[in-house]
Amino acid sequence: MKRRRPPPLANLLLTRFGPLDEALVGDLFQEWSEGRSSVWLWQQTIGAILWGAVGDVRRRPGRMCAALLTGWAIVGALFLAGDAIADGVARLIWGWQRQQAYLNHHWGPFYAGALLVSYGGFGASAWLVARVHRQYPAMLLAYVAVTFALLLTTGIVMDVLIRQGTPIPIVHPLFYAVSVTLPFQWHSGIVLVPLTMLFSGAIALRSSA
Repeated sequence: MKRRRPPPLANLLLTRFGPLDEALVGDLFQEWSEGRSSVWLWQQTIGAILWGAVGDVRRRPGRMCAALLTGWAIVGALFLAGDAIADGVARLIWGWQRQQAYLNHHWGPFYAGALLVSYGGFGASAWLVARVHRQYPAMLLAYVAVTFALLLTTGIVMDVLIRQGTPIPIVHPLFYAVSVTLPFQWHSGIVLVPLTMLFSGAIALRSSA
């Protein structure tokens, strides 16, 4: 009987984010190759990653706090320069000028540049967290999980306030953090930002392996 190869995605997730236990990974794939279902494999894969991450964070709360501070410091620095970066991108690609936009209300290029700043900032911060804490992938997962929780909470609060017609003044650096959760983006950032962070972090872990 031909031995089944493990699903590439499950293998990638376990090797990048799972517990540093080659025997465990080998046992999972061994049982799957001997007839276990794919549903069982994915349950075990997700459980191993989550269980390993929770245990690692509990053992190293100080490192987790350092990872969060590292990520948010990078996000804060990039978002503080967000207007300059977004303006530069819009000007370089579309020849857009902010002063003209105040007259013709053509803000599309700026919003596209702002979107790049938002996703680029979150992705870059996750990349750095993964590199700095490359021996402990759980710290990246903790940073992504906390960011997801904050984005979800922000999206709910903003949606309630908008439905009530309450004005929401947002300083520009904070705009780049919360804009991905706004209704005009269909709250898509609540899901896409964590995925972007995981992808970026996986690249950092791969390059440091």
